[in-house]
Amino acid sequence: QAVPVATDWVLALDADQRVTSALRDRILTALPAAPPEVAGYYVERQFIFRGRRLRWGGCTRPMLKLFRTGRACCDEQEAPDHRFLVHGAVARLQAPLLEDNRNEFDLRAWVQKQRGYAQRLADNEWRRPPRPGGPPGVSRPFGTPDERVLWRKRIWVRLPRHVRPPLYF
Repeated sequence: QAVPVATDWVLALDADQRVTSALRDRILTALPAAPPEVAGYYVERQFIFRGRRLRWGGCTRPMLKLFRTGRACCDEQEAPDHRFLVHGAVARLQAPLLEDNRNEFDLRAWVQKQRGYAQRLADNEWRRPPRPGGPPGVSRPFGTPDERVLWRKRIWVRLPRHVRPPLYF
């Protein structure tokens, strides 16, 4: 269900995400100068785990977090995470967004959270009807970060389910 938005741009943040001063400055510089064809911006996420920044393992994957009002939608099939699809050109802001969940200081809580994510992802995967074309949206091996993810997912969904776990790990 859509919430009425009275601004030209939306910055989609989770409760555990913080805008750095560098990102704030880049946003304040980029938005007034944004060409009309640019509908969204990718930002780099930096994960903080138990007070320390993670540097390896895909922890800085850019995400589409800033977009023009009315030019993006949420991909409903990407539960439990949210991925936005934008209608128009995209650009990148070269400044980090921090993702720092303070509840992760308790390792038991973190493990329980990961188990919950794994269960939801498995449930979604099992209930997802087979689609010969894969997930909706534009997919390119050398496109935007989201287009690259969709390209890999289109290959992934064509694989037999019993083959996927060994390939994932």
